[in-house]
Amino acid sequence: MAWHTFQRRDTGELLDRSFLITEKVPDVLTHESDPANIPAEGYEPGSGLPEGVEADRIYVGGGGRDAVSGKWPIHSDALAYHPNQVNRELKEHIGADIDGDGRPILTDPQHRRRVLKAVGAVDKSGYY
Repeated sequence: MAWHTFQRRDTGELLDRSFLITEKVPDVLTHESDPANIPAEGYEPGSGLPEGVEADRIYVGGGGRDAVSGKWPIHSDALAYHPNQVNRELKEHIGADIDGDGRPILTDPQHRRRVLKAVGAVDKSGYY
């Protein structure tokens, strides 16, 4: 079982749902695709999404799942700086914009490799 997080469009509430590894996890959760609406162990009756309400899948983390699924740009938690350290020189050195939380914004796989090289980081599970 793998847990995935969704955010309701109407209230903004975060929902955690469990899917089998062999199941395709939807990008948009609906009443019909919500595992909490199917009688099963671990979910209380009526805990699922009501009819007509949708929830968008939240991709947790900076690089992992976003990069694998092809959702670019990504905001890298692993390469983040404290917001007080961010300045123009740092942005020029690493060759990337940095968001308000200090996370570099990586636009594509090639850009990610250039930034990793600039900061001297190594991705042991990646490729070069």
